[in-house]
Amino acid sequence: MIRSIIFDIDGTLVDHRSAQEKGLATFFDTALSGSIPDYGHFREVWISSVAPFFDLYKKGGISFEELRGKRMQYVLSEFGIARTFEEALGLFHSYLSHYESHYAVYDDVVACLRSLSKYALGIISNGDSEMQRRKLSLTGIDTYFTTVMISEDIGVAKPHKEIFQKTLEAMGARPFESVYVGDDHGADIVGADAAGMKTAYLMRYGEPPSDIASLNLRDLEGFDEKVRTI
Repeated sequence: MIRSIIFDIDGTLVDHRSAQEKGLATFFDTALSGSIPDYGHFREVWISSVAPFFDLYKKGGISFEELRGKRMQYVLSEFGIARTFEEALGLFHSYLSHYESHYAVYDDVVACLRSLSKYALGIISNGDSEMQRRKLSLTGIDTYFTTVMISEDIGVAKPHKEIFQKTLEAMGARPFESVYVGDDHGADIVGADAAGMKTAYLMRYGEPPSDIASLNLRDLEGFDEKVRTI
């Protein structure tokens, strides 16, 4: 029987993609349009730069603050613009302010969380602790969760099973009685599966289903009923 359900944040509960699109466009218009003529090209470079820097962070090669500054330096360098690390970090924080102003949960999230009142609910997310907790607070869903574990808090990121184990310990939960819900197959589903948890793979943008997930979902509609089948 499932007793605990733990969620990822971005792409699962909070519409990170939409917030990024809106925030990035505003940031470009206010800070870069005079230096970089083509927003479309800038957007492509920005999006493609996420994976390599985030992978380096997950492996412990750089801090989250270094990820931000170095990523901005790299993106600007692609357009022939040189900035010191401190200058690039300042620009990244400018982008963050626009990004945060567009935080919103997906339409199915609140109803889903309300329907899960009989379960212990938790969060596991990679990233900056303050920023991830602010997402939960600003979108009004922080009160649903008894435990929130962010990779920066413990120095270990998904998919390492340690972050899943520490969260289960904090919740007093056993892995085989717990489900992890996430949209990143490698970080979320593979990681939680390695920790002995049940998994629900959320494919909001048409990703192919997983062959190891306990559930493959297109959205969170009726999730309270689906989790009973695991």
